Amino acid sequence: MFANARYLFRFMWQPRALLHFHVDSWKFLVLMYLLSLRQAVIASLHDGNSIQKIDNLPTVRRWVALKALKKCKAVVADTHATCEYGRERMGLKNIVMIPEYIAGGGPVESDLARLEAYRSRFQTLISSNAFQIAFHNDEDLYGIDLLIEMVHALGDKKDLGVVFLLPGKAEAEYSAKLVKRLQEYEIEDRFIFIREPLEEASSLWSISDLMIRATNTDGNALSILEALHAGIPVIASDCVERPTGTLLFKSRDVEDLIRAVSEVLDQPELYRQRARELKPEGNAEKIEALYRQWGGGKRGVKK
Repeated sequence: MFANARYLFRFMWQPRALLHFHVDSWKFLVLMYLLSLRQAVIASLHDGNSIQKIDNLPTVRRWVALKALKKCKAVVADTHATCEYGRERMGLKNIVMIPEYIAGGGPVESDLARLEAYRSRFQTLISSNAFQIAFHNDEDLYGIDLLIEMVHALGDKKDLGVVFLLPGKAEAEYSAKLVKRLQEYEIEDRFIFIREPLEEASSLWSISDLMIRATNTDGNALSILEALHAGIPVIASDCVERPTGTLLFKSRDVEDLIRAVSEVLDQPELYRQRARELKPEGNAEKIEALYRQWGGGKRGVKK
């Protein structure tokens, strides 16, 4: 981060600047604090547990991080729980709740052409995604292992398949373990990894019958909101607050995941109709209002 210190000085000495940071570490908060001495700074927290992680930092780091957040013109949280925690437990009077979803985009023709083969292969197509394989509490963060067990358990539904978007760098040992499990269950033709990124991940949700978010930690996942906006039923773990309309299962509980999936598969039209009736709120206007409030509509914006 500090290798690009020239950018720090560039923005420090601009006469008028509004800087919007997406926080991912306490070191990032140090940079934010330095910039906030001269400029207007807004910070966004995305991980559902990010505010607790900051609160649990060692004493000195927590003090620095909290000082940086309080110095911001606004701290944007994407769930009510994060907002309440920051306000009640950490004294952040400047914290506001604005989900990160911004309506727009949608399926892309080039993506749909790539996905056509998968759509035609399965009568019921379930989708999920991760940037890359990752772990939280020594468990598969994105629940790929759970989805494999789910497909195996629903073995009588041979027309069901999972397409998992995974464009990031693979963790070789764990990837090999997942592939071996698929081979042992003889379902490798029903669990497909897409390793090349799509132009818009929402293209995958749009052709799916069901989207699953099986994470064991999360923020207000953009993929869930995109799928709901497309009228696609969504099942997600209960590890964090989830958007209205999401069917929940107990985090890391494969039996409860199978229960939820079976429930949707048994009544597909009911759940699709429920999803179509939901229209997640776009939040661009709320973010723009913050920019106008603290940037006066004239300052440059750095994301």
